[in-house]
Amino acid sequence: MLSAAGEEHRPTSGRGPSRIRVVVRKRPLSEKEMQRKETDVLDVDEQSATVTVHEPKVKVDLTKYVEKHPFPFDQAFDQDATNENVYDACIGPLVPTIFQGAKATCFAYGQTGSGKTYTMGPLPLRCCQQIFDFIEGRKELKLTISVFEIYGGKIFDLLNKRARLVMREDGKANVCIVGLTEHEVTNVQKVRDIINVSAASRSTGCTGANSDSSRSHAIMQLTLKQEGARRGSEALGKFSFIDLAGSERGADTYNNDKKTRVEGAEINKSLLALKECIRALDNDSKHIPFRGSKLTEVLRDSFSGDSRTVMIANVSPSDQACENTLNTLRYAYRVRELKNQDHVTKKCNSFNRGGVPGVWEDEADLGKENHPVSKSEKVTTSPCIASPKGQAITTDANSKPSSPPLDDAAREEILRNIVEQEEEIISEHKSIVEETMLAMREEMNLLAEVDNPGCVMDDYVLRLDDLLTHRIERLQRLQSKLHRFNKNVSCDHSRLLTG
Repeated sequence: MLSAAGEEHRPTSGRGPSRIRVVVRKRPLSEKEMQRKETDVLDVDEQSATVTVHEPKVKVDLTKYVEKHPFPFDQAFDQDATNENVYDACIGPLVPTIFQGAKATCFAYGQTGSGKTYTMGPLPLRCCQQIFDFIEGRKELKLTISVFEIYGGKIFDLLNKRARLVMREDGKANVCIVGLTEHEVTNVQKVRDIINVSAASRSTGCTGANSDSSRSHAIMQLTLKQEGARRGSEALGKFSFIDLAGSERGADTYNNDKKTRVEGAEINKSLLALKECIRALDNDSKHIPFRGSKLTEVLRDSFSGDSRTVMIANVSPSDQACENTLNTLRYAYRVRELKNQDHVTKKCNSFNRGGVPGVWEDEADLGKENHPVSKSEKVTTSPCIASPKGQAITTDANSKPSSPPLDDAAREEILRNIVEQEEEIISEHKSIVEETMLAMREEMNLLAEVDNPGCVMDDYVLRLDDLLTHRIERLQRLQSKLHRFNKNVSCDHSRLLTG
């Protein structure tokens, strides 16, 4: 997927700020990781903005080998890069855009303990200083700051004793946080004090990967306002800094308490909703499911209208975090593939890399092959709809009338069904793994008993047959759910794209 594009990837510096920009930052190995003798499996080439993961693997014959995974991005920072380097490359070029009415957003994504909060911490301070330099001597302009968090699907004001807030939409479909306090700031010291107050109020917890892990999505909004003689102050532009909570695998939270596991489930659910929005944008869907979670509602401005967005993907270099690192890089690369609307529209009327018009990009993600168009299939340039099987569906005058469009409630219900089915499969799989571990202990005890003198072989055979039969039934049940899930997801995606 990465090498098939056939393009030479270079950082976008020098072309002005693009609409969506994705950068990656690698952190150094921590002292605990070095004490555990964990190795660095990441190579960062800052010239070509490429991050390469050297994944250690073992073959069936127990031969060890290393598989390389290269990921090109707009920019990549090695472990020696400072926060100043990150700001100058990512945030500085976006500040002038908010004086032109744009909405700029910077959000950090990555696994727990990958350095997101460390990266995001000083960026608002530098941004405010740059804004103060721009508005110096212009009394009609002022800067306000507000900070809130999304924890467990609820919104709390971090500058007002964690007061509960409500999210609403105005008549222009703009997201508004009812009751959110705004504080006017005139110098960097006041901004620093506000950041310290909000950091102390933010929800944190202890996980297996980080003793002081952020358990909520924190959003800081810097709003540039212009005072008018008639209508008072109006918002001219906005810069949002979003520190996302760390993504977690279910296996990493197995030893955590119930509260931590519930928090992790809520975090992953909101990140999944964000991924569905990115998928819909990438497929040029008529409907983007921003209402799937509070997080995606807040990020709506970041992916629509006159917006500029920078995603900073933070990754850990440890070989023990290799799977999490690959997941983060794949997620970030998917965001990077978002193009402007003109380019996305052209995808529908042209052949893709595999030679099939209108093929779903998810097929490449799932490792499926792209089959060439048969002679019996007629390739046209009429409007096409992507089908799950990678075939072009053309419309003409003789075609049957399409089904009525889906309303917002129906779309949200489809998204909820997808999320619920995914959680059901993961829960079933986890239950099977737990039962397998218990069954292995029972089988070891069974083997120990059969080795004893005088053991009755018939009892051994019956007990082993019961264990194997139960395991096969559970696996077949899970396999049936997987087949149904794949079929349902294909249908749901088709409904979302055609609705």
